[in-house]
Amino acid sequence: MAAPAAKLLLSPTIVVEVRLPPSEFIVHEALITNQSGFFRGAMRGYFKESKERKVSLSEDDPDLFLRLVCWLYTGQVDARNGSVITVDEEVEEAPDDDQELDGPNHSEGEDDDNLSLGSRAPSPSSENNELPNRGANTLFRLWILADKLCMPKLQNAVAHKIVDVTSSGLTHRQTFPDSETTNFVYDNTLETSPLRSLDIGTMLLTCGELKVDDWIDELSVEVLQDLSWSAITYW
Repeated sequence: MAAPAAKLLLSPTIVVEVRLPPSEFIVHEALITNQSGFFRGAMRGYFKESKERKVSLSEDDPDLFLRLVCWLYTGQVDARNGSVITVDEEVEEAPDDDQELDGPNHSEGEDDDNLSLGSRAPSPSSENNELPNRGANTLFRLWILADKLCMPKLQNAVAHKIVDVTSSGLTHRQTFPDSETTNFVYDNTLETSPLRSLDIGTMLLTCGELKVDDWIDELSVEVLQDLSWSAITYW
């Protein structure tokens, strides 16, 4: 996705409170409602969110939402390791044919978690192009958040990023995704979810020598069944 159109950055802002106690993010209403069916419904209906111009995501992860905001303003999916991204880091802009847009930062400071209001996260630096495996695992959780917030374009961008990470060999020769992430995917998706297929496929491509004994202890029965069937088909 290219950088957002200027008209989207001229819209009023809303506050998004993530987790309890909340970390607050200030984002442009038109920008997020243009990409999210969840926010579109919340802000254009007769709900209290529309009147108060504040949306609460009490069960979600501030780090994941920050990565979502990064994508909104830069068009880039952040797959780096690390749970907090501060405003002191340099932002790498997504190219735009007509103009370069500076993303908003309406805060006068940072909150208690060092998450800047409306801040954007830079993409991985070319000087350190190896992504720690646990950082790349975050992509699967970001896809699930995008699914929850009805953001199909972000889901598609994340899926492409997962493929890029897998094909580029940036998982440090470890199984990607890890067992914890795979169990999380299965716990938070339907049986027909394409993320499950992507999860199992990338595991088979990156697992190296099969560690069946470890997987039996770490993975759910449902995951093991799908993994076994896919392995038979794959090999």
